Amino acid sequence: MNYPRWSYLQYNTVPDRRRVVITGVGAVSAAGVGAKALWEALLEGRTCIDIYERVGAAGTDLGVAAAVKGWDAARHIEPRWRPRRMARVTQFAVVAAHEALKDAGYRPEDLAGRQVAVILGSSVSTTREVEMLVREMDNAGTRGVPPSATAGQNFQSAAIAVAELLQMSTANITSLTNNCTSGVDAIGQAVDLIRFGRYDFVVAGGTDAPLTAVVASAIKASGMTSKRHLPLEASRPFDRERENGVLGEGAGMVVLETAALARDRGVEPYVEICGVHACPDQRRDQPSSGLEITMKGALDNAGCNVRDVDFISAWGCGDPVLDRCETEAIKNVFGQEAYRLAVGSIKGVTGIPLGAAGALQLVALSLSHRNNLLPPTVNWRHGDVDCDLDYIGGQPRRVKLRKTLLNAHGLSGGNISLVVGGAG
Repeated sequence: MNYPRWSYLQYNTVPDRRRVVITGVGAVSAAGVGAKALWEALLEGRTCIDIYERVGAAGTDLGVAAAVKGWDAARHIEPRWRPRRMARVTQFAVVAAHEALKDAGYRPEDLAGRQVAVILGSSVSTTREVEMLVREMDNAGTRGVPPSATAGQNFQSAAIAVAELLQMSTANITSLTNNCTSGVDAIGQAVDLIRFGRYDFVVAGGTDAPLTAVVASAIKASGMTSKRHLPLEASRPFDRERENGVLGEGAGMVVLETAALARDRGVEPYVEICGVHACPDQRRDQPSSGLEITMKGALDNAGCNVRDVDFISAWGCGDPVLDRCETEAIKNVFGQEAYRLAVGSIKGVTGIPLGAAGALQLVALSLSHRNNLLPPTVNWRHGDVDCDLDYIGGQPRRVKLRKTLLNAHGLSGGNISLVVGGAG
């Protein structure tokens, strides 16, 4: 969702009790189940992309993908939830949200009388289940439609399932579909609504399961995926030999709440969300042109300047054009300060799980703040005249982080940036 500039409440006008912090993180990714699995893969510089030759009954040859390997929902979701009846995208969301709530020390009784919400973003949502349903109907007609079909293909099913985890009947539910920025858009909306006093506690993030025949075929036909069949080299953000992105799947979830509520609950936050701004590309022939506007807007919204920022969690999808354009946007916003900054991308590990991609970035960024440690950009080895910033090659980097900035970009030209700060 692209909000106009005036809709954001400025950070310096937010009462202290309405400051927004992250107190819990959760993840499902190609690295495995859990934020810990993602963090370990990032620090090890271990790509989780693998051969994924056939998708769906039609046997689409995708080549490589960042799939969640060996996924069995029944191992991670209690039987009473009937996990195998859930859409894959819902399964991912439920597992990641459960981890985030546990990490945040969530207890329903702590939120009695509070305004609570779930805001989730997804790019293709339950497309996988819709495809399966169409195949069943082709084979057996309407008799092939199972009783669970309605719930399985409901675009809001993931948000509804996560709301049930809260065990609160008053939780408000919102689902966003805005291509690859969906997860961060959901988080950005949550931040603004908490600041304005609409909610005190929100579970927000992104979830997607796009490894389906229709989605994979469409993305492959558009030329937006790497043609390399060597998984370890397929995703190369900002590298001179980058070829394109790699499709992935998963979910990233965070618990957002007011700083005052976190103090009352005795919970130590990971980070504070200080600034948010979203804007579409200004011209179709200038991809990522909106990122320059969103970075400036997020900094302005946070009330800070370019000298306050130590690191940028870049979209960095490995596309030859988009990586160059994002680098140019960073240099246009930060000037000479851009060469002081560290810039990193997690796409060499996770691929691009569409609406979950930016939310997984925020999970990783939260862990970077807590540990004062920046993971390397996996597969960045060769410098490029057009991508000439410090992309953290080789080993993790120990650094004291003040403010950081996160970028997300969507296939439709949407962009959003967040400014994140220490919660102390």
